[in-house]
Amino acid sequence: MNTQKKDFLAVILIILICFLVYSNIFTNEFVYDDKKIIVENDIIKDIKNIPEIFSTDYWGGKSGDIFYRPLVILSFAFNYLVGGLNPFGYHLVNVLFHAFNAILVFFLINLVFEKRWLSFLTALLFVIHPIQTETVTFIVGRADLFATFFLLFALFLYIKRYSFEDENKKKYYYIFSLFLFFLALLSKENAILLIGIIILYDFSFRLYNYDDKFFKKIWLNFIKRIKIYLGYLLVIILWIFIRFLALKPLPIFHFSSNFLNNPVANAGLYSQIMTGLKVTGLYLKLLLFPVELSADYSYNQISVSNSIFEPSVIFSFLVLFGLLLLAIFIYKKSKLIFFSVIFLIITIIPFSNLITPISTIMGERLLYLPSLGFCLLLAGIVYRGWNMHAIVNIQKIIKIIVIIFLVFILIFYFLISFERNSDWKDSQTLWTKTIITSPNSAKAHYNLGSIYYEQNLYDKAEAEYKKALEIYPDYLDVHNNLGLIYIEEGFYDKSIIEFKEASRINIK
Repeated sequence: MNTQKKDFLAVILIILICFLVYSNIFTNEFVYDDKKIIVENDIIKDIKNIPEIFSTDYWGGKSGDIFYRPLVILSFAFNYLVGGLNPFGYHLVNVLFHAFNAILVFFLINLVFEKRWLSFLTALLFVIHPIQTETVTFIVGRADLFATFFLLFALFLYIKRYSFEDENKKKYYYIFSLFLFFLALLSKENAILLIGIIILYDFSFRLYNYDDKFFKKIWLNFIKRIKIYLGYLLVIILWIFIRFLALKPLPIFHFSSNFLNNPVANAGLYSQIMTGLKVTGLYLKLLLFPVELSADYSYNQISVSNSIFEPSVIFSFLVLFGLLLLAIFIYKKSKLIFFSVIFLIITIIPFSNLITPISTIMGERLLYLPSLGFCLLLAGIVYRGWNMHAIVNIQKIIKIIVIIFLVFILIFYFLISFERNSDWKDSQTLWTKTIITSPNSAKAHYNLGSIYYEQNLYDKAEAEYKKALEIYPDYLDVHNNLGLIYIEEGFYDKSIIEFKEASRINIK
């Protein structure tokens, strides 16, 4: 079989497996933020509103978080134009883009390492890893799907240009890469990480011969490529300028300091770093053991850490430090492991609150891009195990172990992903599942209570609201809703108490 046929077969298999994994999401309803950003968003319901899409924030001006993601909102507008508020079309686009991203992973890894089996295995792991379910099944997870698609495409073209002698071809690929980078930024802010990934690629694969002049070569190579990097920096400046014209208020990234969503935002620097370390460890744990997945990690599911001697903080620090040491010491022997480990670290750290507090303490959708580093690392370990040189009999045993391990991982990931998809079936199912995996989340109990409230199941709603208050006594919305429940039930004295509490919190 020639190369083109092998690539075509790989692409077909990736698409088929992707649709098989997510075949049970097409009847899922709009849930959680889908309702605010899609169902209740009048901007997407008339194609004439396209100029407004590019001049308003992601939430249509209804949130304190200023995110500018017009390409994602535009895609929802086209979804609405074709199928109205039928969730099927929205889910279809998400699954298609997840498949496109996996295909890009296949060609990108093959371009870098020229190992088709390694590339296919990485793409396969990327497609079925359970951590992806929130991004793919949760419709507004499309922001990460789009940003990753344009980012990986831009990275592919950046790397591909090295294979041409013709300067004109190099220039065209470079310009198109810059354009795709711009589209990635218009999809989600995390696309800014492309610059770091490009520098990592050059450091990993364009700098040879680890010797006594190594650090001098690093500097010379950086100087040589600084003009290329400046192009991507100019794109960022252009994006900031357009974002400024559209939204007016700045800084570049403006995150809400909502204590409920991210208690780290109001903690000191030391507590922020300690908690960030713990969250980084939790992210790595979810990549390795993607079980007990949750749609919410807000207060107080993940508590703020105030000491480096907290076991989870120590463990996370040791794991992170160990990964960095591994990458440094293995740089000369395995660029694959070095690249995958550093890729994983630089794409996780910005979303762990280590550098600065973000809008949430933790979110599984934030692992969509970092998971590529993990999948490459896992595929690389399997690939090296399969090709390990040893005595014939031992080599056969090793290959059997590798096959068993690989089959187990693939089946395990597939089953968890398929089952997790059903958790997003509707709002009640989602929050019922969430309070099982995140029992200390006040927000999860509040959301489930609100669903019961809308169904006039006041006893169940009251029970969930009271659990939310046990976790977070100053939960304004819970006190308001409890007051409304007590009015419906005729307990006016209780309702007055709840409204007074809400008023006190609001003033505070």
